[in-house]
Amino acid sequence: MSASFHDAYRLAYAEMKAAGDAFTVFEHGGQWYEIDRNRYHPKRVCGARKKTGERCRSKSLHRGGKCKFHGGLSTGARTPEGKVKAIAAMQAGHAKWLSDMYA
Repeated sequence: MSASFHDAYRLAYAEMKAAGDAFTVFEHGGQWYEIDRNRYHPKRVCGARKKTGERCRSKSLHRGGKCKFHGGLSTGARTPEGKVKAIAAMQAGHAKWLSDMYA
């Protein structure tokens, strides 16, 4: 049986205090949380690994629980070739939808 959220929180908080850190990041149930000594409630964070090896602490999350830098919202095609491919795919998908609908 997995540990409850409160058990994971207490363990992470105790490790943070023992190390003398100002904050810590811990995982529970596939989501990442941050504990800050200045706040009472833990906040959900992105949790993806940065190039430095530490966890991302961004709190502005999108679908999938990640920030815009680690798999959040897409900005779409940027190059003219990419835009042409995107429009062609959209038209092909619409044509397939029409053929399936009236078949």
